[in-house]
Amino acid sequence: MCGLFILLTDLSLITESFNVQDVACEYRPGSRISPGQQVAAVIHDEKNRLVNFRWGLIPSWQRTHPWETGCLMHGPETLSEKPSFKNAFKKRRCLIIADGFYEWQKLGR
Repeated sequence: MCGLFILLTDLSLITESFNVQDVACEYRPGSRISPGQQVAAVIHDEKNRLVNFRWGLIPSWQRTHPWETGCLMHGPETLSEKPSFKNAFKKRRCLIIADGFYEWQKLGR
């Protein structure tokens, strides 16, 4: 899964819907958010906070940025089993706010 997503929802609706008590980032909605870009995410560390993270999963052993080598995302079916992502799946979760996801589809040539 190496997807793009769209986020256009108003910040006030996000903070209300997810009980965000601290907005600790610059909120930047967009219609073509791609891997490697900064995205808004809700984390919980004593309270719900909105923070920025770089979009994509990076295995702990990876030395280069995944957008340079092609390893960005992984299917949800095996996240809890694959050594690359198992620890992050168990201990470092967040909620990525999105209005929709999409993939480029190659048609014809």
